Amino acid sequence: MSEDRLDYDRLVADYDTGLIDTLRGFGPANDYLELWVPDEDATASLLNMIEAASAAGRDGFSVRIGQTTAKGLDRDALRKTLGQWADVDLSEDNGALNLDFTALGKRRQSRPGIKSKVNPGRPKVVRETIRRKETQTGPITAIGPLYSRAIERLSTRHEGPGAGIGVTEGGVTLSLDVDPRSHVISRAAYEGAAGPVQKGLLEAFCALIEGLPLIEAADHGAIRLEFILREDVDARPVPGVVTPQAADPAFAWVERLIRKALGAYREKSGFDKTKNEYDPAPAQAWLSLCEDERREKLLSAISGLGYGPGDVAVTAIEYDIRVVVRFSDSLAQGDKQRHMMTIERGLKTHVDPRLELYLEELKDENILRRLGEGGEKP
Repeated sequence: MSEDRLDYDRLVADYDTGLIDTLRGFGPANDYLELWVPDEDATASLLNMIEAASAAGRDGFSVRIGQTTAKGLDRDALRKTLGQWADVDLSEDNGALNLDFTALGKRRQSRPGIKSKVNPGRPKVVRETIRRKETQTGPITAIGPLYSRAIERLSTRHEGPGAGIGVTEGGVTLSLDVDPRSHVISRAAYEGAAGPVQKGLLEAFCALIEGLPLIEAADHGAIRLEFILREDVDARPVPGVVTPQAADPAFAWVERLIRKALGAYREKSGFDKTKNEYDPAPAQAWLSLCEDERREKLLSAISGLGYGPGDVAVTAIEYDIRVVVRFSDSLAQGDKQRHMMTIERGLKTHVDPRLELYLEELKDENILRRLGEGGEKP
């Protein structure tokens, strides 16, 4: 296993570079790490790595931790914590650490608590304790504080009887009217919600999935719901990849409900398509704008987020949806990842939900290096 040993420090550096320079598309050479997100605390980061490898179906993997990172690690504590999730063979190598993990997931227990030293310059990971008396499949009566404020503000518009497909989960019935030709949800309604949390969840979810293909609602509806209800863009409900199951039991319950509806629709209509090819176009209100009008609208939305006139420049709008920006020197020297996330969310909310934000690729100013790489002539 050691012949394929991962370089932990290089992976972390590559991940951070990918976040800053491209925002999306980080793809490690080892595809089983596609779901891995590093943590500021190396022990928590290794736990995330074990989870990602286990989810990809691997039995084990090996990793090397460089001297600088290894210096601050308690070897005994590391063995004890990681040993709850895998068999661990740890060996010293001139101040560095070699770790071999086997039997991934076979010793899995409740996730150990990790006290992570989070860099204040990066988005904080929020580990929440959700107090619930009911079981996972029982009524949802509580939700984490990341979402509670958004839930409280929702009005009741979708509560009541519905036609078409009806399914029940935890005492709540979700009804969907689905166009049999396009398989798009034209109307969503619910009955039996027990309290403000359930009502708020279902109100937001029904509004979200109306107009979506049912297969898209089943695949991504719950995770979209989590994102739009999460008011603090810098906060994350869990370390690593945010899934409905990991974020909060409430979203896992919503996901079960909509996937049960898809199963009922398949049985009733004979719909057997499993590949989700949904790729929505921007709204006509955006498509009808000329280039200058689009830039003006984008800059107005960015200004509304608290950025000054010279902070962010829109350098290109590509394929109708790709917005390329350049930061001023002051912003570029700060937390670019946080600014990118804040601006993209603002543009999706205030301009068009289909927009994607990209940071302008920096040009290498070293002429000799560009020549050596086959670049332009001086």
